[in-house]
Order: sequence, then structure tokens, then C-alpha cells
Amino acid sequence: GTLTKPVTASVVFETLSRQIGGGPARTRHAEHTQQLQEAMERLRGARVLLVEDNELNQELAIEFLLMAGMQCIVARDGQEALDILEQDDAFDGVLMDCQMPVMDGYTATRRIREHPAWARLPVLAMTANNMAGDREKALVAGMNDHIPKPLDMEQMFITLAQWIAPRPDTGAPAASAPPATLPGELPASLPGINLTAGLRGAAGKAPLFHKLLLRFRESQSQFEPTMRAAIGAGDWSEALRHAHTLKGLAGTIGARPLAEAAAALESLTAAAPPPADGLEAALSGTLTALAVVLDGLQSLDGAAATSLARTEGAAPTGALTPTLERLADLLDQGDAEALLLLDEIEQRLDATRRVAMLDTLARQVRAFDFVAAAAEVRRLIANAYQ
Repeated sequence: GTLTKPVTASVVFETLSRQIGGGPARTRHAEHTQQLQEAMERLRGARVLLVEDNELNQELAIEFLLMAGMQCIVARDGQEALDILEQDDAFDGVLMDCQMPVMDGYTATRRIREHPAWARLPVLAMTANNMAGDREKALVAGMNDHIPKPLDMEQMFITLAQWIAPRPDTGAPAASAPPATLPGELPASLPGINLTAGLRGAAGKAPLFHKLLLRFRESQSQFEPTMRAAIGAGDWSEALRHAHTLKGLAGTIGARPLAEAAAALESLTAAAPPPADGLEAALSGTLTALAVVLDGLQSLDGAAATSLARTEGAAPTGALTPTLERLADLLDQGDAEALLLLDEIEQRLDATRRVAMLDTLARQVRAFDFVAAAAEVRRLIANAYQ
């Protein structure tokens, strides 16, 4: 085996354990696995409000929560979260991003704590700011704890289980079986991305990781013009939010060089206003690293198209009705599981019929316009998918 510096006692212990026979190391791994399973079991049936503006982060968090049999409703900013709670406060906890447009997570949490009915509602921060001071800022705002991004499944569930439990009057459903997913073939390597780290962040699920990569490409392709617009307008809070988002997303997909470059840019924009020469250098370095990642992700088009082409035939007319009815129910409830069920429906159609039938519906669901999407589903059912 090989020891890498800096060498710590735990590293030496685990390295020797692996060489001698792996017993203690395997025991530690088994303990972690048991802790994760116990945490997920305690959370089963809990209903949470996920407050997150970025679709990639939404997708990953929803996937994790549904794996534990939890129910999840999504708000895209702090104000939307408050509006949802005003209409429906039957939640066991809130997962709150901190950097969002309209209303950030700190402000939203302070408003929650001002409301007597929500004073004891667990609110957990989810943010790519992992410094001790950031955790303190979250606690001062009234949040109970902090879950760092990129999300680590084990750490996420263990932290959630410390604060959140399903209410006694709610049944604990069985953990959701993952929906069928497109193969989402991955190339052997992608420039600027550590595939091993990215897959680990997606709980080892290659199809999920494939979707996250496509989401990243879609959401960050306009980073340069939006960032330059914020800088040009002197809107440093918006520039900070863009850099912060890019840092977190890059970390999620395993693009460490880009995450580090974006972190340097974030630090500078936090100066408000930063020194012009340093800002341009940091922005240039970030854009260079981003270009490497985005150029590499262009190759995923072929994998997605190939996967769709291999999807076997269209589902017969009427065969999708029970699934579409289930989708309509989820949309009526505002349940984020609708996104995963939409994926399953898409895979049961050939490529041509998928585009013709689901184009409008898919856009509505992924924009979280659940009211319009529910109406579209019922139109499809009434018209036998024509």
C-alpha cells in the first residue's frame, strides 16, 4: 500500500488494516453502512420542504430523499417556501438553500422563526459554504444544523435523522423503488471531471450522474454572459450568487479544478467591489476551467441519443393511463416525486412519440409549474395521448 502526506494516525491505521487483512477497515465501513441504514429507516415517511433554486441540486436531493421513502415538496426560493407553509404547514422539516434569488435562505428562516406555528419546525441549511463562519451564520438565522454541498448521502441522512422524524399520525411508506432510467452511458473519461468522485456524489448511480451532467451543461452554458452582466451592473450580491452556484455544482459533478477556480472568484466577489485586476484574472481562470468541462460534456449528446434510440417501441395506447393518473395526483399534491415519474414515462415511449406527446408536459414539470402540468396530463388522458 501507499501512504500519502499529510500522514495521520487514522490513515496509518486503515492502511495497515488493509494490508494485514482488512478486518478493522471493513468493520468501520460496516458501521458506517449500518448508521446510514438506521438513519434512512428513521426518516421513512417524513415529509419535507426542499427550498432550492437550482435544478441540478433539486434533482440530486429529490433522488436521495425518495430513496429513504421520504415525501418532498419543492420551493424555488425563500418567498415561495413561506407561501407554501402558509397554505400547508404539515411538514416535518425544511431543507433550506442559503443563496437564492427573490429571498435567500437566511431571511426565509428568520421569517419562519417569527411565526409561532413554525417556531420549532426543523430547518437545515444546505450550502456550498462549508467554513465554520458559514455554519454560525446559519445557526444565528435560526437554522438547526448545516448540510454541506456537494451532498454526501451518508452525512446528509445522518444529519437529517438527528432533527427530523415523521409525525406519529402519518404512515411510514416503504422506500420508493427507483424508477426505470435511461442507461445514460458515460464515456471512459471527461475533461476536467473526476468521474469516480462524481459517481460517488450520485450514490454510484450512473443514470443519475448522467442526468446531473446534462443539467450542469444546460444550466451553466450561459454563466459568462450572466456573470459579466452582474459585474457590469455592479450587482455584487448577484455576482456572488452566480459564483457560489457554479462552485457548488462543479463540486457535485466532480469537477474539482473548476470548483476551486469558482471558489476563488466567489471570494473576490464577496469583497464588493473587488479589485478590478484580481477580479478579471479570477473570472478568466474560471471561464477557462468551465470551457474545458462544457466542451467535454458535448460528447454526452451521442450517449443520450443512442439510449433513446434503443428504447423498445412505444407503449400501447392506454397502457400509460394508470401511470399518468398517478402523475396527475403527484402534481396536484405538489410532490417532487413527479419529476422522477416523468422520467419513467419518457422512457416508455419511443423518441418520436416522446417529443410529440411530452414536450409541453416535460417543460411544465421541470419548471415546477405543477398546476399547468396537471391540466396537461388530464388533457393527454382525455385525448388518449394524441
